[in-house]
Amino acid sequence: MAEMTNPLPHADSTHQVTQDERSHYVRRLLQEIVKVYTMLRTPFDKAAVHETCKAFEYEVWSSCHSTDDYVRQIRGQVQSISKRGRCLLQQREFEVATTSTLQATTASPPSYEHHTPSATPEDSMRHLQRAHLQRALSNSWLKSRRKASRFRWEGRLDVQEEAYVRSVEKAAGNDIYEAVRNLHFNQLVTYEEQLRLSLHAEHRDWVAYDLSVVQDLLATLNPISTPQHHNQHDVQALLCQIEKVFKEKALFDYMWEMERCKSVYTSPSSKCPSYLAP
Repeated sequence: MAEMTNPLPHADSTHQVTQDERSHYVRRLLQEIVKVYTMLRTPFDKAAVHETCKAFEYEVWSSCHSTDDYVRQIRGQVQSISKRGRCLLQQREFEVATTSTLQATTASPPSYEHHTPSATPEDSMRHLQRAHLQRALSNSWLKSRRKASRFRWEGRLDVQEEAYVRSVEKAAGNDIYEAVRNLHFNQLVTYEEQLRLSLHAEHRDWVAYDLSVVQDLLATLNPISTPQHHNQHDVQALLCQIEKVFKEKALFDYMWEMERCKSVYTSPSSKCPSYLAP
């Protein structure tokens, strides 16, 4: 390998940088930049990038006072390009994910419309209590008859009587869903709309999770869903989940109001954004 014809000003360096070593560093710069372009899937002119790398390497070579300083700066620049490339890739992936989430949120209209209650809240609560009692009595009767049928001295189950009790149990289950729908469906629809608007303004993981939970509850309470779909859910667990969601809604309303007040405080001359409106 030939030594450089234009040695560096300081002669106290550990070794002299050869032309082959300088070409090697140019190739390293080119490789890292091409790798970044490839990861980002961005078109580029390899010849132009190569010329840019050569010009940059010559600039570093001319500005350094020793070969050690030159090697240190070139290697640091290679590592810096690699790190910045990974950061750009992560930023690109985050922007794509956020954009797709926002597009899915804004493009799809509200999934559910407000339900016209078939009874007042007071009547719905009475219907709910009565339906709970009917369903509990039906379950208790069927369970006791199944236990009694295992003994020889007990008669066989009356098919008609059992069919009647099961029909009462099924009707009670439908009444429970109708009462819960009258009491909570419209509140859940309103909460879903608020969560959509909040998620559109700023993506938060907990808001996206709450939105998915509310949408599952709305799908369960949907008036057009079949009774068979209702029977697949435990009523008590459903009521507990709705109660938990409304507790989360109280926290969400508080944070929403805090954001609205903060927006008004920081920019009193500007109107409050529509997504923060109560």
